[in-house]
Amino acid sequence: ELSEERRGYAGDSARNLLAGAELEAGASSCQAPELDAAAAVDGTYCRGWQARPDDAAPWWKLRLKQAANAETLLFTRLHNRARDRAATRPIALRLLIDGEVVAERLELDPDPQRKTRFVLPRRQRVREIEIHFLDAAGPAVGIAEVELQ
Repeated sequence: ELSEERRGYAGDSARNLLAGAELEAGASSCQAPELDAAAAVDGTYCRGWQARPDDAAPWWKLRLKQAANAETLLFTRLHNRARDRAATRPIALRLLIDGEVVAERLELDPDPQRKTRFVLPRRQRVREIEIHFLDAAGPAVGIAEVELQ
């Protein structure tokens, strides 16, 4: 049975300020064309961005054409099914908003089926989101979806 928290995920896409927004996404590397940086903001959880295994300092970045007024970021792991517990996964990341570090080390939820929620220090206008992956379990990191609320 789904937890109350996971049932609440159903409404996340409707609250996602990135859905339909004009934006540019980039990354340090991409494992394959279908795993490019834009795949982490395409509104799906079944695919996303993945860095190449030889990327020693993977990062992902998003720039909105028009800033959005937000207070929360949600991160969904790329390998997010119960059977993916042993898959490569990011463990921690450094988060920057508009060039300012807002989380020096954000530990991601180890459960592949739970999103990691980060509440910004204050409601603010967000134009740029940048993630630097600090630690990973496995050779290549990635993220299925980044949401802004």
